Amino acid sequence: MRRAVELAEADGWLDTEIIRQVQRIDAAMKEDPWKPYSQGTYEASLGVMLNFARARITFVKCELTQGIGNSSCRTQ
Repeated sequence: MRRAVELAEADGWLDTEIIRQVQRIDAAMKEDPWKPYSQGTYEASLGVMLNFARARITFVKCELTQGIGNSSCRTQ
């Protein structure tokens, strides 16, 4: 697990995958007149997903160091 975290952190795999998936649907999302949320909400969701990807690496590293279920990892 530690090696997987190191590799994910080194190459930004999850960030890259999120961006790749968003790029695949971006034009269709922008053109959809029936989407149930605003364009601003759609665009903000990319930032939320990227923040999650970065926080997840920090969280997993903490749990590897502190132990699974350690409450201090949830605040990082």
